Amino acid sequence: MDSQEKVVQNSRNNAARLPKLKEQKAKTSYFEVGIKKNTPPMCTVTSQIEPQKWPKKVEKMPKYASQVITTPLNQAVQALFSELRRLQERLYKTDPIKAKSKKRFTFGLREVVKNVELGKCKAVVVAPNIESTGDMEGGLDDQIWQIVKKCRELNTPVLFALTRSRLGKLCGPRYVSCVAVLNTDGLEDQLKDMLREGQVARKKYEDEKAVEEKESEEDRIDSNSFEYS
Repeated sequence: MDSQEKVVQNSRNNAARLPKLKEQKAKTSYFEVGIKKNTPPMCTVTSQIEPQKWPKKVEKMPKYASQVITTPLNQAVQALFSELRRLQERLYKTDPIKAKSKKRFTFGLREVVKNVELGKCKAVVVAPNIESTGDMEGGLDDQIWQIVKKCRELNTPVLFALTRSRLGKLCGPRYVSCVAVLNTDGLEDQLKDMLREGQVARKKYEDEKAVEEKESEEDRIDSNSFEYS
């Protein structure tokens, strides 16, 4: 076979392999093989451990929430409930009967309402991302509002933190709207930290509200001045 025939044969072979190579390339993902696009060959991508991410800012807080959501408050709530759950589960393993009578915390609307009315709650934590039901009575939003109102009547601290899914992970179920703190024996410092961060969050809310009201009043005055000018 002369050189010209070899060139023709090689061209045919390359043309036959080209569709297969394109198909293989289309099926292969850079992330599947661990190679980043536009990097030199054999350059693998190493992922770094990211810091813990807290819930994104809630777009619209419930109308009855009188605080802002802060990372320190979220951290304090998680620290307290992680320990509450650990101690409660440990007691269940050693003495189930005693554990039922000395619950560290409770969740579920009926349980929270019952313990709030009995004055047994040291604090109530509410997820801020509860879907609003408007003026509909009996909806989840309305039931939470009734709990918040009762807590305020009895001077029981109410804090808004985390989300329904994150509260659920701390307490057990998938989603939890509110949870009541009942017994903090041995965890008094963690409770104080949570309540202190709650006060900071409420103070920040009041400051922001005062600024908004001042700006609104200034805009109203400017508007009236423009009308009479």
